Amino acid sequence: MQIDELVEKYEKSIKGKVCEFVTICEVIREMYEISEVIPQEDLKKELQARLYSSYDMAKRMNKKLREYKHDWDEGFWQVNSDFEKDLKRRKKHERN
Repeated sequence: MQIDELVEKYEKSIKGKVCEFVTICEVIREMYEISEVIPQEDLKKELQARLYSSYDMAKRMNKKLREYKHDWDEGFWQVNSDFEKDLKRRKKHERN
């Protein structure tokens, strides 16, 4: 994919309301994917180095927030009784 195509693909989500289900790590992964098409190798490596740093910061922030409220995700892995409803809601907000 060319850079222009990628900009067009992500432009809607940048200008519109960001989906409430997207995590910072997911955004960083998307940015890394976009960086793969940059033709200048030195620019690509510089950007990817910063993305690695951002990903690390996001993970450390998550760890620190867990220290503040250690049980915030209690029950997260339990069976979701309204899975179908959640799935429909996520599809509605899905990024293009």
